[in-house]
Amino acid sequence: MKPKVFVTRGVVSKFAPDDFAVLEKECEVEVFPHERVIQKSELVEKVKGKQAVLYSIGDPFFDREIMDAGSELKIIASVGVGFGHIDIAAATERKIMVANTYSDYICWAVAEATWTLLFAVAKRLIEGEWDVRAGRFEGWRLQDYIGADVGGQCLGIIGLGRIGKKVAQSARGWDMKILYHDIIDIDPKVEKELKVTRVSRETLLKEADFVSLHVPLTKEGPTKTYHLIGEKELALMRPTAYIINTCRGPVIEEEVLVRFLKEKRIAGAALDVYEKEPELAAGLSDLSNVVLAPHSASATPKARKSYAALGVQNLLAGIRGETPPNLVNVELLNK
Repeated sequence: MKPKVFVTRGVVSKFAPDDFAVLEKECEVEVFPHERVIQKSELVEKVKGKQAVLYSIGDPFFDREIMDAGSELKIIASVGVGFGHIDIAAATERKIMVANTYSDYICWAVAEATWTLLFAVAKRLIEGEWDVRAGRFEGWRLQDYIGADVGGQCLGIIGLGRIGKKVAQSARGWDMKILYHDIIDIDPKVEKELKVTRVSRETLLKEADFVSLHVPLTKEGPTKTYHLIGEKELALMRPTAYIINTCRGPVIEEEVLVRFLKEKRIAGAALDVYEKEPELAAGLSDLSNVVLAPHSASATPKARKSYAALGVQNLLAGIRGETPPNLVNVELLNK
């Protein structure tokens, strides 16, 4: 009997047709038939009797209740880098593998988007575009649209993982001083190659002209990143500093950020993700010193194809009793 698989987003088959064809050959696949996001109550029903789920960022939080309904689950394969939409601890308790998707294509896409957002907010690009489109641009004036210098400034990277490293690699081209903070030890050879200096989070926030966030979303324990940036942290930043977030929305306490932006206690922010996505904190969209992107940092053909293909490959590995290439809860390997 073929393993039973549930897929929450049918569009995956269009991005990775060859891999999806293998999935359909080896498994009994049920695809959620609607383009809208699946509701939790629907998911509870759909996971019953399934051995695997191909999941996605933006789907409901995959909690204990859903896992208990899917008592035969072996793997939850997420299409996306993040895994904050899945209760990892609950999955590990139930010996359900969780896998995410990572590739060079994805990392470069997000790093490129980080720089796009950084320059857009620093150069007040969106403000200017609004004025041009609305007919308010009356010609060049010396005093208009003065933004911030980037070259030669200080970049602070919180989370020097695969994406953070690529952001640092690009920063060298702008002759920037690069500080970083990470809870994981980084190889000194890598530090030397990237020309980065490890500092405390507090020092980074105080000294950086641009703070770029590249951490996973974790809500508990010593590695907790939920509301990593809140009142205390934003208060350490300079009034001329900017913050860029292309990792996970809840890493920033959004309501506090809105207040700091309104009061000009920091110069600006550029966001691709939001705390209660797709909803925005009250007042955020009214501000001119913030750039708001629609969670599109990885939206390149190669990156999105990679997402879909790796998601399917992870799922197939789990179904076959193999270790998925991007296993998140690696502690299961010791059990």
